[in-house]
Amino acid sequence: MDDGASMPATPPPQSAMLSAWPSSTKNIQCDERRPPSPIERRDRYGFKQPTQWVRLEDQLDFERQYQPILDRQAERWDKYLEEHQGQWPPMSSKLKRYVRKGIPHHLRGKAWMHYSGAKEKMEANQGLYPSLVRTAEAMGEHNEYAEIIHRDLHRTFPDNVHFQSGVTTGMSEESMMLMLDANPKLQALRRVLLAFSVYAPNIGYCQSLNYLAGFFLLFLEKEENTEEAAFWMLITTVHDYFPENMYDVTMEGAHIDQTVLMMMVYERLPAVWNKLGSGKCFWECVESEGLPSITLVTSHWFLTLFINILPVETVLRVWDCLYMMQGALSRRTDNNQHEREADQRSRRSHRDLSSPPKYASPAR
Repeated sequence: MDDGASMPATPPPQSAMLSAWPSSTKNIQCDERRPPSPIERRDRYGFKQPTQWVRLEDQLDFERQYQPILDRQAERWDKYLEEHQGQWPPMSSKLKRYVRKGIPHHLRGKAWMHYSGAKEKMEANQGLYPSLVRTAEAMGEHNEYAEIIHRDLHRTFPDNVHFQSGVTTGMSEESMMLMLDANPKLQALRRVLLAFSVYAPNIGYCQSLNYLAGFFLLFLEKEENTEEAAFWMLITTVHDYFPENMYDVTMEGAHIDQTVLMMMVYERLPAVWNKLGSGKCFWECVESEGLPSITLVTSHWFLTLFINILPVETVLRVWDCLYMMQGALSRRTDNNQHEREADQRSRRSHRDLSSPPKYASPAR
């Protein structure tokens, strides 16, 4: 989420360029002609608002027009929950419509936790997260991922006010440690990632997990225990939402994701595929050359769930639909499976009771 470079300064007059030692007056005139740097403004989540493609004035104007809509949405959500005695309702067409329009900020984290199944996991494993953190801290440098995690901390959302560390290139290791230790959000991120590396040793740590965990720490602040909630959302996302082996050394899951994406482009966007596949059909391209080289770019979309790819608000809308609808669908599928298994056991039991016992015929 880079801000983009500011507009280049107006070149000084030719007379000033020819002068080896320009006078102070010329310097002042040159500075006066340089346009002021763009005003830095942050959104409600602490990210700098980029001005590379959309002017700040236009963004502010849009926010003023859109705020009444957000206020009305929040009122509708609060009223909807009141109709269900403050409990999260089962998925319905009405709830889907509300989700697609966006979940209010004060409810978003709680909704993700509930519908994804992360809250259920956390309640079923009370005390596990602190235990994992203690184990990871005790391991120290014996945890092979500790150094990599530490190195990635200051690279996680450096333009976000909550994650800023002040670490700069060329800074000594000791100074870097002091800067990182002074930021409570970065320390929480470190503990979540270390605990994950102990919980899932087959994965350990993979770049992109720091962005997922950082996002959870930002948007689960309304939870009673934000840090533990972020850990369980990370566990649920990696194990329940992504293909298997998405983040391990093989990254087989990431390859599967890209294969499905390219197949969908081939089927649904043939004009785009013709440019990506050099005129070959999907199967011919895969067999002869492998997946198109653009998958080196698109794989990052999936590994980070579009963080740093789409604007923050758009990412949140995507995640709203992912955790609310996919989570509810997964739980409904699991419940149906449990019901079918229970029904089959009941039928077997009834059949065993209703059929007469079989005795072995006596030996002759």
